Amino acid sequence: MSVQHVASLAKVLPTLEESPGNPFRLIIINFSPNDFEAEMLVRRIQDDDRFREIPLIFLSPLSEDLQRKSWRIPERIRCVTKPISCSLLLDSVVQSFFELPGLPDSLSSAESLLSPATVQLIHVLVAEDNRINRIVISEILKKAGLQYTLTENGQEALEAVKNTPFDVVLMDCQMPLMDGYEATKQIRQWEKESLRSYRLPIIALTANATTEDEAKCLAVGMDAYCSKPIDAAKLLDLIQSMWLKVSPPE
Repeated sequence: MSVQHVASLAKVLPTLEESPGNPFRLIIINFSPNDFEAEMLVRRIQDDDRFREIPLIFLSPLSEDLQRKSWRIPERIRCVTKPISCSLLLDSVVQSFFELPGLPDSLSSAESLLSPATVQLIHVLVAEDNRINRIVISEILKKAGLQYTLTENGQEALEAVKNTPFDVVLMDCQMPLMDGYEATKQIRQWEKESLRSYRLPIIALTANATTEDEAKCLAVGMDAYCSKPIDAAKLLDLIQSMWLKVSPPE
């Protein structure tokens, strides 16, 4: 996740307007009671077709109830009370991501994207060091009714594969201790040494979306590639297609 900081409210709209393709997925605003400048900024964002769908989070010294009473804040805007709790802020960020255009529909229909047989049989291993990404992926898999196990680095993923019969692995490429590339290499080596007839499907998860990055993933033994931010429908389709191409272990 990349973050861009601006020093004043006056720079928020120009920053949004100068960013091609509107890459921002969330806006966090420091908000104070009777802050007319912040109020006007929010109204301008809400009135602009280019930006109105971007979720907003207010950081305010007032409780959410008092904040909403002091100013008629739309329900879709989340409030986090200062002093900031990291846990509460993270929860608000993740919940805001699930309100992005297109994502709620894909999540709410996640169960219908997979066949009943797939839901019952697939056990997914997730190797992802970023907590927010783990929460987002977990929510997608949970909505789809899939069983899943979470790990935070390549070493944990390698040990999990050796000890548990998974059907698909979602492997982040950049992780501490052991990255996804090395973990995949070692999983493939372990498969050869243990004379396994079943090749475990490994789907790369990476923010890099170049042809070179995809080639690198395939070269180390990964089977497919899913770019971040994660698209729920695409991810579930990949999981099912990878699983159908091989004979799952008994």
